[in-house]
Amino acid sequence: MITKKTSIKESIELNQLNESVLLRYGIPARKELSIGRSASNLVISTDFLVDILNCHGGASVFELEKFQRYSIPVLLEYLQKSHNFYREKKLLEIEQSVFNLMIGRIGSFSAVNLIALFYTDYKKELINHFNLEENVLFPYALALNKSAKDPKAREQAIELSQQYSIAKFTVEHTESHKELDRVRESLRLFNPSKSDESALRVLLDQFKSFETDFYLHSLIEDEVLVPKLLKLEQSL
Repeated sequence: MITKKTSIKESIELNQLNESVLLRYGIPARKELSIGRSASNLVISTDFLVDILNCHGGASVFELEKFQRYSIPVLLEYLQKSHNFYREKKLLEIEQSVFNLMIGRIGSFSAVNLIALFYTDYKKELINHFNLEENVLFPYALALNKSAKDPKAREQAIELSQQYSIAKFTVEHTESHKELDRVRESLRLFNPSKSDESALRVLLDQFKSFETDFYLHSLIEDEVLVPKLLKLEQSL
């Protein structure tokens, strides 16, 4: 189990996926500094970081009660940093792997073309979804968070609620997962040649890693943030 005293290096040795969490928070991998010291230096919620690292390997160890104690700003920081990490690293790496499989197949249709088509559509929809959250949901969430103590924030939240609601977000968020299923199914259709096996293995590993990471991201959003926001929205 990871604690505040666990070193960065040890946390990655326990689970390689933890490196992606640390990177999005700007914590260099392979450092001997403890998680607590690194988080403190960067003004990050140490407890939240430790909890994320302990459950990043899968949903089976996700404890809802642990995350319910965190404030809306802390949750939003994680979601925003995850968006940036996906856009600037994970999605681009997958795209490059798809491109590597397509080399030599330009002009002819194959299962790889189908994978590329579905992935391009998925990436576009996902980034559009991120943009919507960042431009509408996140400001609305911050206004809701301040609404009980700040009259201006309450007015802003009421104004935003006329055009947007947490219920609407929930429906849109569910729809975004359907595209992920289409990409997964397209990967199953591909029967690689010997020369493609290595490139396909890299793509599958990248996709599996992204799915695991994104599923945790979705749990934080759907099971922790949304109920908090619904409660505040109802108080308006």
